[in-house]
Amino acid sequence: MRQRRAVTRRSVVSVRSTATQAPVLWRFASGAAAFGIFVDSERRWVGNQNGDVYTVTHGGTVTGRFRLPDGVKCIVADDFWIYAGADDGKVYDLSGKVPRLAYEIAEDVDIYWLDIHDGVLGVSDRAGRITTIDHEDEFQWARKGRGDSAWMVRCDDEAVYHGHSTGVARYDAADGAPVWETGLNGAVLFGWQEAGSVYAGTSRGAVHRLSKSDGATEAVYRCDATVFSCATAPDGRYVFAGDNHSSIGDAGRGPLASAMGVGPAREGAPVPERALTGTGCGSVPRAGTVSRGRTRER
Repeated sequence: MRQRRAVTRRSVVSVRSTATQAPVLWRFASGAAAFGIFVDSERRWVGNQNGDVYTVTHGGTVTGRFRLPDGVKCIVADDFWIYAGADDGKVYDLSGKVPRLAYEIAEDVDIYWLDIHDGVLGVSDRAGRITTIDHEDEFQWARKGRGDSAWMVRCDDEAVYHGHSTGVARYDAADGAPVWETGLNGAVLFGWQEAGSVYAGTSRGAVHRLSKSDGATEAVYRCDATVFSCATAPDGRYVFAGDNHSSIGDAGRGPLASAMGVGPAREGAPVPERALTGTGCGSVPRAGTVSRGRTRER
């Protein structure tokens, strides 16, 4: 009998928030812990540990459902294609009426996170490696970072950005040549990117904004607890962070200031002036305007 591949679950202890309760516009209960969230101009995609992927309108109405053979780890987009990475080591294309197998990852890789750009898949794993696979499901290159537990991978035209237990590194997209590596105070638990910057949420309660060109620190946004997810509004106008206190707030303007009234934030996605988060209890609340405090940017 074929042995089930190794799957690592991120352990998060939920702590009740003491922040002001955010106005919740709507809440969707997916039925299990929700790690995968993606938001575009038309809908929200929500994937949970039961293997269910739902499409939900901006008003909270469920419009579709896919069923994958294993738990959903993340949902990412590449142009107009939508992909879901699952715990069975496969990546499924959800752009059609039924899921289609697009990539299959080697069984010895304990996958932590995925990203896709122009058909090239980036995979970060428990051992701190980064691996790329092309659109024909062919291995391209792999590198080992200085740390382990690599929860961040983001890809663009020129590079792959890799975050792990000691910091963030940039590798050339074509051949994996190291470009820079920046050490951070705290393990990287989530990553985001904009045109000129990458953002790394850490275990020390901060979101670091690093320059894509040289890895220099552009800003550090201080939060109240371990940051398990982060995101920005377009062009980085707002920086959002979600923690294990069931809070989410505008880290670029002040401390995490709004309680969502649900489990710990596993992943977040921004809408201007509003926030959407996936939680450990499987609820996906959409909050109204986030509270703002004094700036805590360094």
